[in-house]
Amino acid sequence: AQMKLGHNGVGNYNLTTDPGNGYSGQISIETRGESSAWFSPKPSYSLETQTDSGTNNNVSLLGLPEENDWVLYAPYSDKALIRNVLTYQVFAEMGNYAPRTRFVEVVVNDDYYGIYILTEKIKRDKNRVDMAKLKPEDIAGDELSGGYLLRIDKLTGMADDAYWKSPIDPPLAGFGPVHYSYFDPEYDELNATQKSYIKDHMYQFEQSLVSGNFKDPGSGYRAYLDIPSFVDMMILNEFNKEVDAYLFSHYFYKQKDSDGGKIVMGPPW
Repeated sequence: AQMKLGHNGVGNYNLTTDPGNGYSGQISIETRGESSAWFSPKPSYSLETQTDSGTNNNVSLLGLPEENDWVLYAPYSDKALIRNVLTYQVFAEMGNYAPRTRFVEVVVNDDYYGIYILTEKIKRDKNRVDMAKLKPEDIAGDELSGGYLLRIDKLTGMADDAYWKSPIDPPLAGFGPVHYSYFDPEYDELNATQKSYIKDHMYQFEQSLVSGNFKDPGSGYRAYLDIPSFVDMMILNEFNKEVDAYLFSHYFYKQKDSDGGKIVMGPPW
C-alpha cells in the first residue's frame, strides 16, 4: 500500500489533502491481533515502512526513533482511548522501556476510521528492547547466552516448534502448564543449539522457583531474575487492572551473560 502521514504541528488542523510531510511512500500492511482482529469496523494493523523495492525503510514517524516496524492500534474497546498510552507512559516513568505512542487519525481508501494509536512494535532494537543481537553462528559461551525475547500468549495458528510447554506443573490446582514462545528471534531464525539453550535456562529458573531453596540468593530465583523489572510489572498490572496479565501478550527477555544474564520483565503490551 501507499501511506501518507501529515502533521501540521500542535494546534493546527490536518487535512487529507495536505502533503505527506511526515511520511509519503510504500508500506506493507496487515490486520493484527487475536480477538481484536475482529473488531469491525475498526481493526488494528501491523505495518512496515518500505522502499519502493520492498526493503526495510527505517524512518522516524512523528518524532519517534527510526525503525520500520510499527503498529496502528485501534482502541476499539477502550472508549477513553488513552489506556494503553497511559499504561506505557507509567511503565516508562518507572525507568523501563515501554512502546512509545502517538495519537493519529486514520483514513483508509478515503474512509475515515477514527482515532488510532501509532505504537512501536516490540522488537530487539537499541531504541526499543535493548538486548544483544543473537546471530546464527552464536552457538557457544557468552555469545550463545543472549539475547532472547520470549512471550507467553495464545497459541492459535502457531507452528508446533514455535513454542514449548514448561515441564513444571503449577503449584495450584486448576492451572495448566505455562507455554513459552520464541518471539525475537523467531523460532525459524534460531538454530537447534540456541533453542535448547533458552529452554534449558527457563527450566533451570523454574526449578529454582519451585525448590525448597527458592529464597537463596545464589541458587534461588534471585539468581535468574531482574527483580526490579518484575516488581514494576506487577505494580503496573495491578494499577491498570490488566485482564490479560501474565497469561497473554506477556513479554520478557534473557540478557547475554556479559550484560548481566538476567531475565528482564517487559515490555508491557
